[in-house]
Amino acid sequence: MKLILLQKIKKTKELVFVEVKTRQLNYACSLSPEETLTSKKVRRLKRAFLSYLNQYNLEDKPWRFDFIAIEIDNFKEKPVIRYYKDIFLQF
Repeated sequence: MKLILLQKIKKTKELVFVEVKTRQLNYACSLSPEETLTSKKVRRLKRAFLSYLNQYNLEDKPWRFDFIAIEIDNFKEKPVIRYYKDIFLQF
């Protein structure tokens, strides 16, 4: 589990936790980065950063959880990057 912590947005004073998933595109059988983010994994990530908030007495601060999906295709010059903001709204 890789969780990138932490960005504090000055405007809203939110703490932002970001999960980044990179996948090499394999046309035979490959899950997209989004498909690897299961409900079970989201629950584990949520426990991890709630623990972080508790450890540093930040429970009362606003926070959100973002997700960055990166797909690398050897036939294309640039990777495809998709950014999802506040993904807990989707789970």
